[in-house]
Amino acid sequence: PGVAWAAVIAAVAAAGLSYQLGLQRRFVESVPEEVRGQAFGLLSAGLMTGQAIGAAAIGALSESIGPGPAIVAAGLAGVLAALALSGTLRPDARPVSGGDAPFVSGGDGRSAAVHSEITRADAAPEVTETVRPSPGG
Repeated sequence: PGVAWAAVIAAVAAAGLSYQLGLQRRFVESVPEEVRGQAFGLLSAGLMTGQAIGAAAIGALSESIGPGPAIVAAGLAGVLAALALSGTLRPDARPVSGGDAPFVSGGDGRSAAVHSEITRADAAPEVTETVRPSPGG
């Protein structure tokens, strides 16, 4: 495409990367705070390594079939990977606030929203690890 269309396509592709914000939030919530910096370092290194391997593979492919078909193949691979991971990476369903909850019976005559609040209030908190202060502070 010309420069204008290439800029539009690049802008749409960059906007499509906004899903990473949600993934990063989930990553932060799942990693213990005391190792979060190391975990983000490993994540960043893994992403850059994967991007380099992908670029090298598409470069090698373009040597044999040409750059145009190789770019199309890379785009199709990205779309297929996104579709394959969409179920796994889909955000968890957030509960609706108490005032906005539709009336659905929880089996005992109460609304599902009230039933889930009771269930959560009765559940014991889960302890997965002990957090200790770092040496020196």
